[in-house]
Amino acid sequence: MLRPVKVWKYNSDDAAYTDLTNYVKTGAAFNFIASANDIFYIGLDRRFIGLKVDLSTNGSYTDIAISNYTGDSWEQVEESYDYNFDDSKYSMWNLPRQWGIHDFTDTSPHAATPPDNSEWYWIRITASAVTTTAVISKIRCIPFAMYSSPYLVANKIGLPTDEYFNENSVPANFFDVENFIAEAEAEIDYDVKQSWKFNIIDWEEHEFNLNGLQLEHKDIIDVYSLQIWNGASYETKTVGRASDFFKVEREGKIYFSRYFLLPARVTLTGPVWPGWGIGEFQFAIRVNYAWGKDWERDPKFRTIQELATKMAALRILDATNYLALVPEGIRGGMDLTAKAERWKREIDEKMADMRPLVVF
Repeated sequence: MLRPVKVWKYNSDDAAYTDLTNYVKTGAAFNFIASANDIFYIGLDRRFIGLKVDLSTNGSYTDIAISNYTGDSWEQVEESYDYNFDDSKYSMWNLPRQWGIHDFTDTSPHAATPPDNSEWYWIRITASAVTTTAVISKIRCIPFAMYSSPYLVANKIGLPTDEYFNENSVPANFFDVENFIAEAEAEIDYDVKQSWKFNIIDWEEHEFNLNGLQLEHKDIIDVYSLQIWNGASYETKTVGRASDFFKVEREGKIYFSRYFLLPARVTLTGPVWPGWGIGEFQFAIRVNYAWGKDWERDPKFRTIQELATKMAALRILDATNYLALVPEGIRGGMDLTAKAERWKREIDEKMADMRPLVVF
């Protein structure tokens, strides 16, 4: 996850913007949409497919809508996980087919002076009515390509970062490079069995155990819901050592802090015995959670970033004729073809080093 580079709120009553970006930098809480006249803007240096939001005050809204700037207009995104800013959770959407950078002016998107005129990939959030204003304590963007950026890849190849890559560059544009980075991310995560991205497990099911359970993934970001089947419905449990359960994030473990004795039916299988894990009580627990390492704190991310950058660069060199565009080779005197072969060896060696560190 990445911090937004810009967070602005526009109010049509005042015809003015409020720049909230510094709140994100310092970690201070700020008010979300307070009225139907507020329009919230979030900008990032790359395309993103979601938001992870922590609230200190839960909001209550009608018709929350999220739109992205296509290059010509604002169009509502296709949400895969709906979110109404009524709890600390996440909003996810399908990657928009069209997304253009936009520099706000004093006429677009509003007749008002923006905080600055820098170009970013923007989303817009609106609500038709507000009952309770949410207070955001933390907000992060979930980028489509997390481990590197087109600018880092351009620098690695030796291309001028102010020219390559952009929306119209050939033979590969900005979006092509993001796709290569996303492919590299999938390969890295699969090989090392770890992730530095925001990953959602919608509902992971487990057999009941009085003590707790081991989740399939470690490095828990948040447990959004833990439910236990009671014979009629799923009961939602409350997180906290003084409540129903608590979590050990790095180990991916959940421990029950209460003894649960829920109704269970008796099954006759030879000798008569009652118990859990039979009939409808098989896989009686389900968990909705997010997992992934914190790239801002985990020192290994620098290695992961270097791997993803080199892997994306190799994909570009293999799929395009960029070798012809950089005839002098990468800075430092080494021939670009020789440099690419060296990258391949370095990637293989580093991936091999990281695999044994994973314990299941």
